[in-house]
Amino acid sequence: MLCYATGLMGPSADKHPKGINMATYGAKLISCNDEANYTYKGRFKSAGQANSISAQASHKAHSMLKYLVATQGYKCDTQVIVAWAVDDGRSQPNPFEDSLGLCQASQETDEDKLIEAKSEITTNYAVRLRSALLGKGNARDLDSTIRRVAIMAMDAATTGRMGITFYQDLAENEYIERVITWHESCCWWFRRGSHEYISAPSADRIIAAVYGEPKGEGYNKIKKQARERLLYNIICAQPIDRGWVTAAVARVSQPFSYDKQDGGWDKSRWETALNVSCAVVRKYYGQKEEYTLELDKTCRDRGYLFGRLLAIADRIESHARYLQTGRDDTEKRPTNAVRYMSAFSSKPMRTWKVIFDQLNPYIQRLNGAGWYQRQIDEIMGLFDPEEFSDRHLDGKYLLGYSLQRSALDKKNNEEAVDYDANQEN
Repeated sequence: MLCYATGLMGPSADKHPKGINMATYGAKLISCNDEANYTYKGRFKSAGQANSISAQASHKAHSMLKYLVATQGYKCDTQVIVAWAVDDGRSQPNPFEDSLGLCQASQETDEDKLIEAKSEITTNYAVRLRSALLGKGNARDLDSTIRRVAIMAMDAATTGRMGITFYQDLAENEYIERVITWHESCCWWFRRGSHEYISAPSADRIIAAVYGEPKGEGYNKIKKQARERLLYNIICAQPIDRGWVTAAVARVSQPFSYDKQDGGWDKSRWETALNVSCAVVRKYYGQKEEYTLELDKTCRDRGYLFGRLLAIADRIESHARYLQTGRDDTEKRPTNAVRYMSAFSSKPMRTWKVIFDQLNPYIQRLNGAGWYQRQIDEIMGLFDPEEFSDRHLDGKYLLGYSLQRSALDKKNNEEAVDYDANQEN
C-alpha cells in the first residue's frame, strides 16, 4: 500500500504508537479508526483509503518524536514544543529562553564565568548571543548550509488524542536570525545582584508580566495559548499584540499588586516586572521608531517625558531620606512617586502637581535640590504645551522612567551631591 508520508509502497500500519509525551501517555498523534467510520456516505471503503502510513515510517517518526520530546522538549502541562535540525535531529537554540541563559548555553567560557562572578562590566547578552550563534561572526558557514530546522508544538485536547498546533520549517540560518532578531529588539536592562546586563526576558517572564503570576491549574491553559502566540512573534516575526502591551503596562503601573507572601510590597519582583514590561513596550513601539537602551535627553514624546519626571521625583525623595537615615528604606516605605504611579499613568498632569507639592520637605532637606530642579526644568522645556495634559499615558512612559532611574543611579547622584554642596558654600 502507498505510504502517504514517504511516497513509497510498503506494509501499512494498522496501529500507531502512543506515549510521545509522557505527560499525556495515552494520547496518539495518529490513530486508525475501524472500517465502519470510513464508509460514511460512501466516501471510503477502508481505513487505508483515508490515511495510509507504512509501519516503518510510523515507527521511525514516533521514535524520533519521543526522543526529541524527552531530551529537548519545552513543556507546559500537556503541551510540548520542540525545535530540531531535520537532517540529524540536532537540538536548536530554545526560542523561549532569555538572552543570558541562551548565551551561556551557546558559549560558556572561563572569561564569561569570570565576568559574571566579579560583575566587573555591563554585559549586552543580546550582542554576545549573535556572536555565539553565528560562530563568532562567521555567518557564512550558516549561509552555505542547506540544513532545515523544524519547530513544532503539540498538545493533547483529550486523554486519547494529540494534535500539532504549530509547525514551521525554516532554513537553519533563517531560524537563527529570527531568534537573534527577537533578542536584539525585545531586550532591556536587568540586574542580578550588583551585576547589570542587557537581556531579552524569557517567555515565562513575559507571560507573567502580561497575565500575572501563576495562579491555579487554569493558568496552564492561558500559558499554553500565550506560548503559541509567542512562537508566531519570534519564529514568524509577527508583531506583539497591542493588548499584551496594554495589559503589561497596566499591571506594572500598580506596584503594590506585587506583594510578598508574608505581606508587604515586593520591590524586587516589581522591578523585574518593570524591566520585562519595558522590553515588551520597546519591541512593540520599535516597529515604527527606535528606542535605545540609554537615556535620550532629546526625546520629546510626552509619555517618555512624563516617565522621566516621575523618576526624578522618586529620586529626590529617596535621596533626601537616605541622607537623613543613611540607608535605602524604599522597600518598606515606597516613595510618593511609586504610590501614585497608577493615578499618574491615568491622569499625569494632575497627579504630577500632587507629587511635586509633596516633594517640598525633601527639596528643603536637599538645600533646594538645585541639580534636580534643573533636570526638571530641562524636561519641562521639551514638552509641547498641548501635550502636557491629562491624556492617558502609553507604555513609553515606563521607558522614560526606567532609563532616567538608571541614568541617576550611574551618574547623577554624585553630581547632585557636588552641586548642592557648592550651593551651600
